[in-house]
Amino acid sequence: MTSAGSGKKSDNFSTAINREGFGNSTAKSEDWTNFYSIEEEVRSVESYPELIPQDATPGTSQYILKGNYILTPSKSGFMVIHAKRAHEQIVYSEMLNAFISNPIESQKLLFPIEKELSKNEISAWKDNQSMLQQLGFKGEINEGQLELSAVPSVLQDETIQTGLNHVIETIAHREIDKGDIAHELVHSIAKSASMCRMKLDSKEAIDALIERLFQCENHTFTPGNKKIIDTLNIDVIEQKFS
Repeated sequence: MTSAGSGKKSDNFSTAINREGFGNSTAKSEDWTNFYSIEEEVRSVESYPELIPQDATPGTSQYILKGNYILTPSKSGFMVIHAKRAHEQIVYSEMLNAFISNPIESQKLLFPIEKELSKNEISAWKDNQSMLQQLGFKGEINEGQLELSAVPSVLQDETIQTGLNHVIETIAHREIDKGDIAHELVHSIAKSASMCRMKLDSKEAIDALIERLFQCENHTFTPGNKKIIDTLNIDVIEQKFS
């Protein structure tokens, strides 16, 4: 692994981070209890019902994994977590927290990626090169072609090309305020990273995902405002069998 070069971060971006409320908090034992009993008002007047499982101790709750969904029993029914959206929010939050003080860790590619860029895309890449390096992208443009030698370490082999395409789309084909560009780039990278195949093949792996999710200041919605956590209330389940 290699680390990308550092650069000066804008005051607008720091303000944006503070506005979003991301911090460096670590999960405490009582947080796990709160995780199952949390009742929040987020981005709407809708509140979540109480989620109190039969056993709220980490490592003892029973999980059911079905596709992208993690289910665990609670007194009110089932708590449901969208695993890929949880991963997206985790990467997004952790990258933002790291980016405040340090460049994002990058991984050197065994075989550099070569990609043809339009004039507009070349101009956008050069204009944002310092920011892109801080986010883990290292590369040079030669004769209208990007030669990428390193990418953020959160991207796996199957998501690198998608992540690169999302980044180019963000900087070259979207109208974004200068103060929000880093925020949007981190979101693009996180969304790409969440497309990888997740290895939730053990209770420990699911516990780890849930713990990291709950360390995020906002663990109920993705950066794109898509729901991560919900409940299947027992009353709703009973209605389906009435």
